[in-house]
Amino acid sequence: MSKLVHQALFTLQAPNFSVGVAISHPRPDLITVDLDDLQDADALKYKWDIKGHGGMKPCALKCANVFMKNHRAKDTHPDFVDICDLDWNRVKNFQATDLELWSAQDELVGLLDVRGASERLKKLEMAYGQNANKHGLLSCKELRPYVKPSRSSYDPMHCLFSNGIADLEITLLCGKLKELRFDFQQINSFVNTANSGKKLQLTSDGVKGMATECLRAVPLLRYFLVKCVQPHGVLADEIASFCALADVVLQLQRCKLYNKVPDDEADKLQSLIATHADAFKKAWGKDLIVPKHHYTMHLPQQIKRHGIVMDCFACERKNKLPKEVVEHYRFAACTAHVELHVVAHMNLLQLEDMDRLPSAGQVYEPSERVGEFVVAKKARLHFGAVEAGQAFLANGCCCILQACVTNDAAGLILIAKKYAFVASDAHPAVRVWRDSGEVVSFATDDSSTCKSTCVC
Repeated sequence: MSKLVHQALFTLQAPNFSVGVAISHPRPDLITVDLDDLQDADALKYKWDIKGHGGMKPCALKCANVFMKNHRAKDTHPDFVDICDLDWNRVKNFQATDLELWSAQDELVGLLDVRGASERLKKLEMAYGQNANKHGLLSCKELRPYVKPSRSSYDPMHCLFSNGIADLEITLLCGKLKELRFDFQQINSFVNTANSGKKLQLTSDGVKGMATECLRAVPLLRYFLVKCVQPHGVLADEIASFCALADVVLQLQRCKLYNKVPDDEADKLQSLIATHADAFKKAWGKDLIVPKHHYTMHLPQQIKRHGIVMDCFACERKNKLPKEVVEHYRFAACTAHVELHVVAHMNLLQLEDMDRLPSAGQVYEPSERVGEFVVAKKARLHFGAVEAGQAFLANGCCCILQACVTNDAAGLILIAKKYAFVASDAHPAVRVWRDSGEVVSFATDDSSTCKSTCVC
């Protein structure tokens, strides 16, 4: 399927990505496409038909010298390592090239029709970390000028938060807290003290929820560990490892704020990932290292190549609707037209949402009218909804949204209480803010972008 999609994009006799794409916004222009992949490890495996993390070379499209955990091949050459090594300096100079990957696939495909070569083919597939597939994307020569396997990227969300290393470490820590008889009701109360939105729920099995909940849990759980657990002198190595992980998450989120990420910020992320790898080994041991620890090491180089942090958060949210809809058809007796029913059902739900949601810059019900203004606790901006009680940073200050005000002349205005920075507490990433007594307003334009601020 991936091969057919790429052929439609690049090789059909029509204006396509191989010759550039005409666009008319904001002015007529012609752009060329430099295609990069972004997916989780399983999607990478099936798209390129490689062995993946279950094979002898779990990072086959990237690292030429990395072998699966505890494989004897790592002892056959001083430059070979297993996936638990987690030292970027030992693998950065041994990155596989497109030519090497294509040559390996051509050799494998060439053995498919050779009589008596099945055993040799099987061994070579394991050695290269690829499956021989004459119809696959790797063996498609007409796409090679446009679709490069070495440009495949690991998704930060899946590396860290969706069954990733942050999710793993939260689960491990919660298990330790259970052994020490910590009360999870009190833990949840602590981490949700200043949270007016959806509450986090931590249990002995980790954080309950999706990748977003895992992301939100990292800084809050770190604060709990530093303030309430560390003073007791327990879990010293485990807390040090988790704090190192939280530094990685903080730096990754910092990189997302840049229009173009500076190289030194990506290098700092690389250094923090290495620090966490060492701390994790000390706290939890080599046996608990998973392939995603290695995949995370590639994120800073991807950020340098792209100039921005790309992840699958938005794409994964779009998957929720088809997953919810298809549940209604799981036990259908007739499956001939299931796809048509699912698509029709999804379109109806999306049309209903479009009709129900207000346009960008409008307030939600319930609201009240004060003179010519409409005041509400919640409003919709172009990037999503905002709600009273939510915190945001502006001009070096912390603001807590109080109300959303709109009228036909002024557009949307956000009224917020201003807090001033006081000090850092327990960790440099944890900041203390104090009510300044000032109320500020943010006016937005038609695109819901703040264009002016005044102090009330």
